[in-house]
Order: sequence, then structure tokens, then C-alpha cells
Amino acid sequence: MKKPKLFSQTDPYTSANYYQDNLRYLEIMAEKGILSKKQPLHLHDELEFMFILEGTGTLHVNSVEYPVSEGCLILTYPFHVHALEPKTEKGLRYELCRFPLSLAIYLNISKQFAQTEISVLEYVPPCILLDKENRRLAREIFQELLQENASRSHGYDMALLSCILRLMVIQTRSASEIIEQRQTEERPLVWNVLQYLHMYFHFNIDAASVGQVFDISARHVNSSLRLLTGMNFSENLALVRIRNACALMQFEDLSLSFIAHSTGYSSLPNFFRQFKEVKGVKPAQYRETMQSGSQLSHQRFSNNTHEVLYYITEHYREPITASHVAKELYLSEDTINNSLKKSFGLTFPHLLSTLRLWVASGLLLGTDLPVFDIAMNMGFNSIRTFNRKFRLEFGVTPSEFRNSRNMEKTSWTGNSSSRP
Repeated sequence: MKKPKLFSQTDPYTSANYYQDNLRYLEIMAEKGILSKKQPLHLHDELEFMFILEGTGTLHVNSVEYPVSEGCLILTYPFHVHALEPKTEKGLRYELCRFPLSLAIYLNISKQFAQTEISVLEYVPPCILLDKENRRLAREIFQELLQENASRSHGYDMALLSCILRLMVIQTRSASEIIEQRQTEERPLVWNVLQYLHMYFHFNIDAASVGQVFDISARHVNSSLRLLTGMNFSENLALVRIRNACALMQFEDLSLSFIAHSTGYSSLPNFFRQFKEVKGVKPAQYRETMQSGSQLSHQRFSNNTHEVLYYITEHYREPITASHVAKELYLSEDTINNSLKKSFGLTFPHLLSTLRLWVASGLLLGTDLPVFDIAMNMGFNSIRTFNRKFRLEFGVTPSEFRNSRNMEKTSWTGNSSSRP
């Protein structure tokens, strides 16, 4: 493994021991889906593994484009301003795992491991095309991630942790081959500036000192960062420091003063002020919320609603339940109902029933099928249930609905035939 040059003198995390018995593994998110259109450029506080199952596309990262195809393993970090763009009509079919920065800190099991990861960051593209054997291993790991995330059975947290560590091993081994083959790349200056900021945030740095590292002016540092991220150097630095402070708060034995010092703040008042500006709450309140298991709002890319809705439209005639769909899509029932409530204000049973009723209304108008047959074909277990729910939705029974529409059609047809 080629040693890092630019970032060889830094490691923000291995200078102290971090132990925690109750890491919030619930923040590990695993899902699968299809991306049908280009994402907007974005970044997030977490790390994200994505495995491409089918399709081709382009990964945009920090103003650099990478080809994406079946078998690619993508790893994005918080300093990657990125977007994925599908190039095929069917889109990109993927499996994804997102996990918090605190977990990445927890997985720094040795200084050598941490330096290896830094080498990968410096020399290897975020998108790697895996060989046949590693594709098989990656697929098995993602299947395990999805199953464990859905079941939440005993020991699932350690299983998730194991899966992420194994993905890191696959990514590191594949990256080693790329480095040995000298397939390095020249990255834009702004990429190196942004990565430098994310690696040296715990030092006393500013736009001028970082500019000296890259032989550019402070104005150039600020303008290049603003063009890529929409923020100047100071704003980027504040976000990076607070993001890492939040990650360290996961470890209960670390005091706020230690965290403030470790993330580059020379005084507690300055840390408290900037934390409140970025997060909207004081550091102690944020830590208390984390320890109580409550969720603070955060950006999250997910197409759970689209995936569930697509499944329902394909299987609405079958006796499906939220539990059944959760198992098929590797989601929890709570995730399904929360996604549907957020998008439509409906629970799974209500949405399924509504879809069935509207399809049934079309069959009542467009066919001569008996009401009983329509009810059974729509997945209702009794004509009585169908009649009751139809009346609640449309205000009349199915038979009254059909007769009233037929009367309107007859009336309209008679009037039109009498016109000159």
C-alpha cells in the first residue's frame, strides 16, 4: 500500500482511545432501490457504501466524473460533494448502506488501519469496479445488511458492524491493486483543499495557511470552496468541526471540553456558540438527545416510498400486508408506514385499500363484470367488506355507482344523438 503524502502527518482520531458500550447502531441504514434520474449535488454527514447491481451511469464527485456500471462499489465520505446520474432507461439498480461518522471512528482499530484508509482516500477513486470474486462477496454482505436491518433480531447490531468492516476490507484490497498498478489520478485543486480541511480540521488552520500548502491565495481557497459547496472556508471548517464533535459525543466518557479541544476549538465558549449556530441546540442538549435514542432531523436520501408504492401497484390483487412487503423489500413495518404517512398521510392498509377501490371503480364503469368478481379480483376477502369500504370512499355502493354512471352515459348519448 502506497503511503499517503499530503495527509501522512494527521490522524484526528487515533490519539485517544474511544470506547462505548451502546453505540447507536440504529443509525445504520440499509436499503435497495432503483435510481431513475440524476441526483442533485449533495453531501451528508455520514459515510455511504453503494453497490451497483445493474445499469450504467456517471458518478460526479467534487467536479470529477467517474463511469459507473454493474459491479461497482462506491464509497463516499462527508467531504464528497456528489451526485449519481443513470445513463440507461431502466436506471441504476443498487444496494446501499449509510453509517455515521462515529462508527467510522469506532472502526479505526489501529493506527496502521487508519493510515491505510487515508492512503485509499488520497490515491484511489471513490468508485471501484470489483472483480468477480469481490462482487460475489459484496453482494452477500449487502444481502446480510438488508436482512439484519429488517429483522433487528438478537445480535443484529454486531452483525451490521461486521458487514461494514468486511466492506471496508473489500474496498481496501481492491484499492491496493489500483495503487500498485499506478492508476492514480490528478484531482482538481478544490478536491485536495476540501479533503485537507476535513483531515486537518483539528489544527489551527485558516484560508491563508491552507492556501500556502497548495501555493494559492486565501481568496482562491474561498472562491473555489464557495463554487463547489456554496460556502467559504470558515463556513466549511465550522461544519466539519461540529460534524466531528457530534460523532465524538457518541462516546460517553469523552467530556465536552475534550471534544472541543480535539476538534480544533481553543475555548469552550467559542465551541458552544458555533455548535448552537450549526445545530440549533447546545452541545449538552444534543448529547442528551442522542443518549435518549431520539432522532434529530437530518438529511437522508431514500426512495422507500417509491419502492413500496411500486410494489403495491404490482401486487395489490394479492393478499399482501405491511409485514409481507417489509420482508420482501428488507424494510421494517415502521419504516414503511412512516414513509407512507409522510408522503400521502396514509398507513399501508389505507393506501392499499384506496388503490384497490379506485381500480375497482374503473372496472365498474368500463366492464360488465359482476360486482362480486370485481371485489374478489381486487383482493377483498368478502363482498360485504368491499361494499362498506366503497361506500366510505365514494359515498354510494358499487352497484349504485355503476348505475348512476350508466344513467349519465345514457342521458348524454341520447342528448347527443338528438342534436342536429
